[in-house]
Amino acid sequence: MKKIRKDKNSLYIFKKSGGIVAEYVIVEDELNIFFGKNMKYRIKDQSIRHEDFKVVKAIEEDGCLYIYCYGTNADDLFFVASPEKQSKFQIGEGVQDYLVENGHIYIVFSEEGIFSGEGNTKFSESIFVQIDTRRETILPLLPTDMQSAIIDVYGICFDGESTIRLFYCGEIVEESDYSYEDFYLDYNIRTKQITKNRQLDSNILCVGFANDSYYVLENSSSKVKKGIVLVTNQHMEVKSKIFIDSNTWKKITRVNHGYEEFILESKDCYTILNLNEVKK
Repeated sequence: MKKIRKDKNSLYIFKKSGGIVAEYVIVEDELNIFFGKNMKYRIKDQSIRHEDFKVVKAIEEDGCLYIYCYGTNADDLFFVASPEKQSKFQIGEGVQDYLVENGHIYIVFSEEGIFSGEGNTKFSESIFVQIDTRRETILPLLPTDMQSAIIDVYGICFDGESTIRLFYCGEIVEESDYSYEDFYLDYNIRTKQITKNRQLDSNILCVGFANDSYYVLENSSSKVKKGIVLVTNQHMEVKSKIFIDSNTWKKITRVNHGYEEFILESKDCYTILNLNEVKK
């Protein structure tokens, strides 16, 4: 696993070709993103001035930066920036994770957003939404009866072709066809078809996809001294395990993922687990 030094203004930017560490600087109402010594993106908005504003995650695709930030008044923000223009989307609170494919942002919300009752809850209560950044529209993607069976979300990943897989914590709802205690959904971004399946028995922290396999990083209990990544087939049947050494694991304060990378963050370091390079 590769380790890269991190400081308080570092920002890991996920890219299909492999991510990079950038630096961000906030000056009044401007958020400036630097790749090395060169400023690549500038975002200007009054919300950046607020004391609660915080940069959380960034993904770059086809010359655009899709950046998620904690906003104000229970409204999280997505900025889409290119050298020519910028857009802003207020999305409600409780964003669990997101991914970007072909100019669309796919967002899943955690329990905090689903049941918040604050901010733009018409989006967060929908649990899984798409932002079409070209048309500047936000569209809920799950049927209403499916939403009633969902309590929380564990993770989201994309197979690189057509399927977004979402991992949910649910409850038994008699009138719902989607009633499982824990289940995952496959959403086809082309046909919009949704299929459901029972989930593997694991405490999921995040999920990635590479080499025709799913990689499940477990949210280990305090008794477990090392990190565990389960390698599964398409049906979430465990085929092997990858272990993260205890010296690295005990320092982790945050886990992030995008495309084919898990990023394990500590106070002063990014540990990069490239799923294409790990041995099953």
